[in-house]
Amino acid sequence: MHYQTMDPDQETPEQYNAIMAAIDDPIYICSADFRIEQINPAMAEKIPHTQRCKPCYTAVFGMDRQCPWCVLGRVLTHGKKIKAKIINPCDGRIYRTSHAPVYNATGSVAMVTIFREITPCDTLHEDLDPNRALSTPDVLSGDIAHDLNNILFPIIGLTETMLEMTSPENRCHKTLHQVLKASCRARDLVDRLLEPFSRPFHSLEPVDMGKIVKEAAGLIETSMPHRIQVVLEIPETGPRIRADATHLHQIAMNLITNACHAMKNRSGILRMTLADIHLTEDQASPYRLPCGHYAIFTVSDTGPGIAPDHIERVFDKHFTSWPDKKGTGLGLPLVRRLTNAYGGDIRASSNPGHGTAFTVHLPVDPPP
Repeated sequence: MHYQTMDPDQETPEQYNAIMAAIDDPIYICSADFRIEQINPAMAEKIPHTQRCKPCYTAVFGMDRQCPWCVLGRVLTHGKKIKAKIINPCDGRIYRTSHAPVYNATGSVAMVTIFREITPCDTLHEDLDPNRALSTPDVLSGDIAHDLNNILFPIIGLTETMLEMTSPENRCHKTLHQVLKASCRARDLVDRLLEPFSRPFHSLEPVDMGKIVKEAAGLIETSMPHRIQVVLEIPETGPRIRADATHLHQIAMNLITNACHAMKNRSGILRMTLADIHLTEDQASPYRLPCGHYAIFTVSDTGPGIAPDHIERVFDKHFTSWPDKKGTGLGLPLVRRLTNAYGGDIRASSNPGHGTAFTVHLPVDPPP
């Protein structure tokens, strides 16, 4: 049987509308000035009628200015299809997007965007079968979270009281301040466990990545062996990432803790660097990222390194390269999931006998 490929130039409006309606993935077409020209029924379910006259970044993403991941300019300039991965601040879900130019009969060029949801199943709590909503792991997580909250409440309260009773000149004041910060971070994480049916990426705002890294390093440095030297190469004002601050803190804490553990029985150097650079299309291609400005956060150690046959598996869930097997194999997979969710990338490199480095790329929030 012979099938004929449809010619776009001969396609009737009825055929075009039927194709758009048959596609379950949300689709919209926007003009060069961000106006929404057309949407399919799947996208119509996501955008209220009153929002469709607003710019695409407002109607689709609820933002008041151009999205940090926007590829409209590149698509219209180069006339090429671009694929990306984004997190929608409106619904907290992760999408793989495909963007391509649309040439109108009037000579103008627009862009069509197709969304394909790829949110991991373990983050879609709201879509779980009601019969599984109170499964044993969920109940245990809730019980543990409540117990932790009960423990943290007096710790935070008493620490705040001690800070008020201690002058800033007292050598204990700084330590108490770090205890309070760590306890508040723990409280934020517990709050996530106590809200199992809330969307995971609900509080996106520009966050100074440098401040997050310095805070995480300060918390860990207090309990770090003195034989480990900490080197911070962090700018005074770091690049700003549109993200949930707790997620960025999880990324930094997991990578720093991992590096400390790698050098627990030896002297060494723990180095953290942060930079804001612009990646060209050729530079971004190896990371499968679109070109643009990125914060590059690197954590390196001078530990024993990771064997070549293990380096590709370090992001696998429950895999650990630690000889004592005390690692849970959950920290690095979490870092990768969060990094990918924010449209970034993480890579590991190691020189056995000399150390390991983890490098994170995260898109920088453009200035208003």
